[in-house]
Amino acid sequence: MPVKKPLALKKGDTIGIVATARWINPDSLQKAVKFLESKGFKVKTHPNNALRLHEWAGTPQERAKAFEDYWCDPKIDCIISTAGGTRTLHTLEYLNFEKMKKYSKIHMGFSDTTALLSAMLTQTNIAGFHGPSAARFSGEDAETYFKDFIALASKDKSAKETYLWDDAKIIHYGSGKGQLIGGNLCIFNYLLGSKYSPSFKNKIVFIEDEMEELRNIDRMLLQMRRLGKLEEAKGLIVGGFSMTLNTGRTEFPYSIDELVEEHTEGLNIPVITNAPFGHGRQLQIMPVGIKAKVKTENGKVHFQIAEDAVKN
Repeated sequence: MPVKKPLALKKGDTIGIVATARWINPDSLQKAVKFLESKGFKVKTHPNNALRLHEWAGTPQERAKAFEDYWCDPKIDCIISTAGGTRTLHTLEYLNFEKMKKYSKIHMGFSDTTALLSAMLTQTNIAGFHGPSAARFSGEDAETYFKDFIALASKDKSAKETYLWDDAKIIHYGSGKGQLIGGNLCIFNYLLGSKYSPSFKNKIVFIEDEMEELRNIDRMLLQMRRLGKLEEAKGLIVGGFSMTLNTGRTEFPYSIDELVEEHTEGLNIPVITNAPFGHGRQLQIMPVGIKAKVKTENGKVHFQIAEDAVKN
């Protein structure tokens, strides 16, 4: 079944900001609102941004209701999650996906938002954007993030240009084409075996993470391989693994590249690391459910979004 693409965004449309995980400082939230308004959009912040339950903007039920409220509101044209964090996984059982299937709009976020992006793809068949949360539009790189966002969100032809990822490292050469799935490795891994985990068959899988133990990354990659998921894929793209931890009693001796190489040995697919997305400053948008191409040759990595990510 073809993935449903959200409607393209245009100036004057309304962007809704929903705290699907943690809340952020109100001043930062307002900076993000003003920035997006300066680009010609109306912006609404869901009242749940003011809720406080430890680090989260309300209970899982309250955060699920907030997301569903804006998703089913025809006056909201796009949703951007306020921030990542934790416990977005806990909201999924409280979402009425049958009701939400009737609507389609862009939803963007990353990190913990991986849970929602994968759930929306598997339960409503609607594509989403693994990209900057609203918090990213309050910082010094807001212009860079917005340029990437609007190119995809507005059906700009430049979004389908081929990117040369100069700093990416080739683990295994090859080329592949398929729908993009993935996001934050630990969240994506925790979805395996549930109805919210997308099929890996003929997909380009992308992963990234932050502040994760190397020994845990080893286990998660092993789990993917042991379940036969990586054998089904057409490619593996590994983004940033920032602030990786190695805090065991005995130092864990393998790097990210070494782990990726070990767990993809024998696979006839392109495998690259250090792609320009993740929790660091680089966060190129990866549209979940949209076809992409990755090609490696002569020591270079070429990446392209192979179709429009939205429809008119």
